[in-house]
Amino acid sequence: MRQLVDIKRRLKAIIGIAKITEAMQIITVVRMKKSQDALKQAQKFFQEAESLIGIVGLPSFDKNNKSKLTKIMVIGSNRGFCGSFNYALFPKLELFLAQAKKEGQKTEVLALGEKIAQYLRRNQRDFTPTEKDIIEKPSSHLTRQFVEPIYQSFVKGSLGKLIIIYNHFKSAAIQIPTVTTLLPLPIPDLPAGRQGKIKTKGFLFEPSLEELQKEVLKLYVESALHLYIMESINGELGTRLINMRNATDNSKKLITQLTLFANKARQAGITQELAEISGAFEALKGGE
Repeated sequence: MRQLVDIKRRLKAIIGIAKITEAMQIITVVRMKKSQDALKQAQKFFQEAESLIGIVGLPSFDKNNKSKLTKIMVIGSNRGFCGSFNYALFPKLELFLAQAKKEGQKTEVLALGEKIAQYLRRNQRDFTPTEKDIIEKPSSHLTRQFVEPIYQSFVKGSLGKLIIIYNHFKSAAIQIPTVTTLLPLPIPDLPAGRQGKIKTKGFLFEPSLEELQKEVLKLYVESALHLYIMESINGELGTRLINMRNATDNSKKLITQLTLFANKARQAGITQELAEISGAFEALKGGE
């Protein structure tokens, strides 16, 4: 009977876990639907910004910046239950930091996501934390506010490079750890044949073409970062959805197995009790 009590206790615990993972699965499905819609909008806006950059070209400061400071922005998650989603970024980060140190570059790490910050604290890395809402409640407005001081430091020449490390979203099951340079803007990344093909002859610009190029570049950086954040969020939700689905399925399998064990243990207990009653009855009958 002791075995039956242990099985029932374990069965109760697993049933509770299955309910939690199933609820998390449902919540993740709802969040992912909204997040995928937001990702599509971010992709469209980024394509338009990229097209504008291809037309107006780059401002001169983007080409002549010689600063040795490199900001590395790592985009992860605030929450767990998403498997190796965050951990896949850390080898990329460590490799880049080692290479930058070898080349004599000064680096500053920006952690977007509590799980990224936890890793950096655990490994005693210097970093700058960011607001959780950038990941938790993503919006173009928050991204714009976050990018503004970074962009201005690049304009003034105090920042040489802005590197983004994030999970590129392919599907719910596939996310690719990616390292990309956002500033200075890599010219080959522009649409083919559209590297600054604006016709300036006969046109009067107000503000000047240089100011227009600066504003368009800032718009591009904002839209690109917002896109990377949305891709990361979709990857996180996709990974969590798969993990919760697997956890729910495994819990249900365990529930089935434990229910069978409990039934067998109960049957064995009943059989033993009947055997003891029968033996006692025979003993009393023999005593007469």
